Amino acid sequence: MIRVGIIDFSNSYPLFYALRNQIVPHQAALTYGTPVEINTKLRTGEVDVALVSSTEFSRNRSSYIILSDLGVGATENVISVRLFYTGKELQLDMRKVYVPSHSDTSVRLLKTLCKYFWNVSPQFRLYSGNPKNLFHQNDPFLIIGDSCLKYMHTTTHTSIDLSQAWHSATSKSFIYSLIATRKESFENNFSGVAAFHRSVHDSYAWALENMDIIIDHAAGKAHTDTSLMRTYYSTLEHRLAEKHFVGFEYFASLEV
Repeated sequence: MIRVGIIDFSNSYPLFYALRNQIVPHQAALTYGTPVEINTKLRTGEVDVALVSSTEFSRNRSSYIILSDLGVGATENVISVRLFYTGKELQLDMRKVYVPSHSDTSVRLLKTLCKYFWNVSPQFRLYSGNPKNLFHQNDPFLIIGDSCLKYMHTTTHTSIDLSQAWHSATSKSFIYSLIATRKESFENNFSGVAAFHRSVHDSYAWALENMDIIIDHAAGKAHTDTSLMRTYYSTLEHRLAEKHFVGFEYFASLEV
């Protein structure tokens, strides 16, 4: 049986909802987790295939094969990766900036923007758990995923969409996560990997015809409204094209 790791954010539901609910039959064992958890499971061989952070793929690309043109990308806005701050202007240089310990690519994106495009040197600090308490202090902080959707309409803070910041600086698209397999899994269990490849494409095809079901489910899981979730999915690009990989390679080339 093929073992599959899935980043458990609502941005992945269009890819995997039909698999999670056996609407599309499959023989894969599905495991869910945060980006850092799923990255580790693929790297250590606990899973054979994963929706994995683009940063994890770029760091260990000699061990992986991109399995599909499906993933999570964006051009301009992404909504769910935002830097929050107080005051009239964003001031980051030499300031503490809190970033989530469960993130990989989004944290690297913020560090890249700071180093190469904003010319500032923050003092990054990791946080874990619910970001709610961060709103009671004055230092900037990054929130990603469903938590970001939940808190994005706060009246106490201003926020910056990091995909929008990336596109403004580079005019390029961005890949947050992609579907990859370990090379040894591809070689030793090709039939299982190929079967999952077909299944995930069938799952996404089902999603395109049933987005209202996914939107209702995602809104409930994220504790937000369906209008926001519909807008959110309209910004995400799950079919990755050449423009996304151009942006990916440029991002990977910028060392932080």
